[in-house]
Amino acid sequence: MIRQSIELTDKIGRMWCRLMHDSVSWPIHGHYHCWTCMRQYEVPWTAEPQKTPVMTIRTAARRPLCQLQRVA
Repeated sequence: MIRQSIELTDKIGRMWCRLMHDSVSWPIHGHYHCWTCMRQYEVPWTAEPQKTPVMTIRTAARRPLCQLQRVA
């Protein structure tokens, strides 16, 4: 019960911070913080795993040129 109320209070506080505070720092080392309430947030692009596989140069070098896709 106490844990749920703490989580709810934290969620309300994060929502209030995002709506009302406009003093956010630049992201450094994977997180940024609000200068008003000093809450710390992770940057969203580090939390999500990469969804598209990256083709390495060595793998691409083994394929014939006709099988490689044109980027531009």
